[in-house]
Amino acid sequence: MVHLIDELKKFVNRQLAAEDAGVVDWLEARDEAFRWIDKLDEDDLEVSPDVFLFLEETLHRRDLSFGKIRREQMRAALANGTAFPG
Repeated sequence: MVHLIDELKKFVNRQLAAEDAGVVDWLEARDEAFRWIDKLDEDDLEVSPDVFLFLEETLHRRDLSFGKIRREQMRAALANGTAFPG
């Protein structure tokens, strides 16, 4: 399970970096977020609510102005170590 959490962290960081750079493939991001939501449920992975809400919001995002507050919360959770407990 540690490997899956590491892969999820990579996706979150990659997605945030793409959003910061303004070069997001929203369809690809949506598909990957959907896969991660399924994985979280299927493998019963422990993540913070910030991570789950980040993934949920990624499903519905189409532009960089949507969800700025949630993105800031995700960055804070990553910075303070609360995003991925354990």
